[in-house]
Amino acid sequence: MDVTVLIPVYNEEQTIAEVISRSASGLSSANKIGEILVVDDGSSDGTMMKVLEESKKTHAEVRLVRHEQRLGVSTALRTGIRNARGDVIVIIPGDLESDPEHDIPLLLGSMSGADLVSGWRQGRTGSRIVASRLYNFLYRNVLKVNVHDANWIKCFKRQVADHMIWTRDWNRYLVFFAARAGFRIIEVPVPYYRRPHGRSKFGIMRLPSGFVSFLRTYNEVSKRSKERARSLPSPMAR
Repeated sequence: MDVTVLIPVYNEEQTIAEVISRSASGLSSANKIGEILVVDDGSSDGTMMKVLEESKKTHAEVRLVRHEQRLGVSTALRTGIRNARGDVIVIIPGDLESDPEHDIPLLLGSMSGADLVSGWRQGRTGSRIVASRLYNFLYRNVLKVNVHDANWIKCFKRQVADHMIWTRDWNRYLVFFAARAGFRIIEVPVPYYRRPHGRSKFGIMRLPSGFVSFLRTYNEVSKRSKERARSLPSPMAR
């Protein structure tokens, strides 16, 4: 299996069928053998299962993993990575803010010189961009990872996941963990689209909790780095 396209969803029954169809086209355009792994994070709308079952009739590469209750996107992504069969994992949202038909071949085509490719949203507007800019400013100036959009679509070799620290919001720091482990990272511009249905689960009101999460993750990584340094033999001992 070359690629796993990982799609976490929560109540995206109006868009998931089209996301699956476009993901299949994207894999075909990239000439890759792959699977489309949908992780349903406890969707409350019962039609989600019907939509996915209908999609599987047309696209045999679709697999479904389901949480019985909502556990959050970070847990859904971790479940997906644990169940992925591909050598490379592509993370795509289920709301059509990304176009998988365009983005999957672009991300995969950029992997020749990288271990992780991160998408950089172009054309994004609205109040959420304020939180995003602050978050990415901290990423560059505190975590010292030079990316403009660390929390968007990604494509990475599955061994990158071996270096994750599974904090509550670990998915926001996937690029940081990869950089810290010495993996090669490339950032590519990708078009951004306003979602055609529903509302985003993220907004500017999450800025305070997001900042606390950032500090918690930074402290946890610093603590583990110090513990690892203490466990190594000193130069004199060697």
